[in-house]
Amino acid sequence: MANERITRPAPPAIPRHQMRPWTLALLLLALAVVYVYGWKVTQINLGELVTSVHLVRPLVRDLVRPDVLAWVPRLQAVRVPFSFTAEGAAPQPAAPATGPRLTLSTPVARPGESIVVRGEGFAPNRPGKLIWTDQSGSSADADSFVTDAQGTLSLTLEVQELIGQHHAITAEVTLEGRLLRPSRAATLVFGRL
Repeated sequence: MANERITRPAPPAIPRHQMRPWTLALLLLALAVVYVYGWKVTQINLGELVTSVHLVRPLVRDLVRPDVLAWVPRLQAVRVPFSFTAEGAAPQPAAPATGPRLTLSTPVARPGESIVVRGEGFAPNRPGKLIWTDQSGSSADADSFVTDAQGTLSLTLEVQELIGQHHAITAEVTLEGRLLRPSRAATLVFGRL
């Protein structure tokens, strides 16, 4: 019993997959056809590529270092509806009990008229901007400001000619510090996916 030897069967041999030479040649030929077709479709011009390297450099840099995350400023933002006509206009929202509030002297005005935008409850002594947003969703800066020591603001704006009848005015106040968020490019790409 002491001299008894235990033998275990050898593990089965793993078969090796060998690629035949004609399979490799066929694969290389297919890749060459795809490459030539892509070259013709995209109409690559090597001479133009060399002379326009300054235009290509940002594209290559962005491919090597994709824009996925970005540091964005911390913001306090309040949006109120605004309209050119009272018909179908959104009602003015009730002011929140705490936090920043934004009010308009009138929620309905025509282009060329003036309105007064008042805000309170914002961070004191901080820069900010007013933004027009038209009915299509396009935005444009209307004016910039700095809140006072109590965190209030008061600006008179001339109503601009905007697309559609129903719009919004947003007050954005920039706070100290920054936040790491998905970049605009990443948001657009993932939204499309």
